Amino acid sequence: MTRKLGFGQITLAAAASLALFLLVACTSEPQSRTEQISVTQNPTAAEWLKLEAQASVFQYEDVIYTAGVSWVDELELKRGERLTEVLRQNKDGDSFQNGDANHLKAGTPIYRVKDRGDILIAETPDGDLRLYQLVEG
Repeated sequence: MTRKLGFGQITLAAAASLALFLLVACTSEPQSRTEQISVTQNPTAAEWLKLEAQASVFQYEDVIYTAGVSWVDELELKRGERLTEVLRQNKDGDSFQNGDANHLKAGTPIYRVKDRGDILIAETPDGDLRLYQLVEG
């Protein structure tokens, strides 16, 4: 003998199944999730010198500039106005401050570049040294 279920009985059975599922799902052991958070910020002198130990770096307005970027050295650039000078020679990247350079001597003049905001020029006895801004994002 086959008994047919009415709509109300099917709905009641579905609701009971859903309630049981939610009860089990909510009381089971939580699954551990790993989330990666990416923070974009400019590299510090210490970080850059860990990657490029022999790099020549200069810090201006909390941004690190580095010399020896081949494509920057190949650009035709015109020196702009004098911006600042190296205030202190500092070999310790962890204590770098604005005005510090690790290879350039204190007093080395630093100039803007016409039509470029990401490159500076240091005037050295050996000629101009181009410094490229290290920024993320």
